[in-house]
Amino acid sequence: MLTSAETDSPASRQDPLDAWRQTVADTFLPLSVRPDLSDVFRWSLRNSQVGRVQLTRVTADPEAVARTPKLAAADDNNHYAVVLQVQGRCVFRQDGREIEVRPGEFTIYDCTRPFGLRWPDRHHLVVAMFDRNDFDLTADQVARITATRISGRQGLGALVRPLLLRLSKDADSYAGVAGLRVASATLDMLSTLYGELLQTRRPNQRPNEVLAEQVKAYIQQRLGDPELSVKDIAADHFISVRHLHSLFADEELTVSRWVRARRLDAIHGDLANPQLAHRPVAAVAARHGLTNASYFSQLFRSEYGMSPIDFRTQQLRRAQEQPGTDRAP
Repeated sequence: MLTSAETDSPASRQDPLDAWRQTVADTFLPLSVRPDLSDVFRWSLRNSQVGRVQLTRVTADPEAVARTPKLAAADDNNHYAVVLQVQGRCVFRQDGREIEVRPGEFTIYDCTRPFGLRWPDRHHLVVAMFDRNDFDLTADQVARITATRISGRQGLGALVRPLLLRLSKDADSYAGVAGLRVASATLDMLSTLYGELLQTRRPNQRPNEVLAEQVKAYIQQRLGDPELSVKDIAADHFISVRHLHSLFADEELTVSRWVRARRLDAIHGDLANPQLAHRPVAAVAARHGLTNASYFSQLFRSEYGMSPIDFRTQQLRRAQEQPGTDRAP
């Protein structure tokens, strides 16, 4: 039986797991919440407002939350959130980037787009949420700095961290005009901090170009997985399949064909390598995700005009004819 800790939300009188999910949705936005289903799931939440900034202190056991593409498309939420990790670690993903945020560090995310957070340990954090229209940076600029870890112990980060902690504890002290001014100063400081970060990034590179590079690097690392699919690639980057296809709009190949071409390139290189001549052709193909030998042979012949066995024989013969070339064992 899951039980919740004391919370400022009336939802605490509901079923504990439903109460936590409802509290998260009411406080932040609709999210997929997957707590670690241990005997007792403990959580607490305190929410407050300082001017235009909502400040929330959260303590909870290990869990994972996600803003799926479906959820992101289902409402008109128009906020950014800065998450300060006070205790525990957080693995955060958005726009194709993944980072681990440790205590004393913070990051920013865009609530209008898919993202994922996972806390493998019991955690305590402060969330500052504010309307995107109140931030000086454009949506395209923010897309370049989401999932970027900022130290709260140096530079402007050393001013932001204690400020967020203090505001989240003493929000009642900043009411009326004072609260509006403090909130404006906080947003100005965050805009300045992230504006300086943007100056270190390539200014002419569009967010989708960055994401496309990250997706391609991800695919290259996972060519050996025969189960790798377009749906999985999109899900692992918290984007829709449609968005994934749009990233390859400038390519002559679809996503699936691009994956297949990279696999064939890798196999082609291995078959031409004399040092790998002892490995069966089928094993070389399987190593790069093409486990159906017949299907692989057809693909290879279509791409290179000969069977993989004939190609390897040709390459080995050429290597043996070159003086100083090591022969395969």
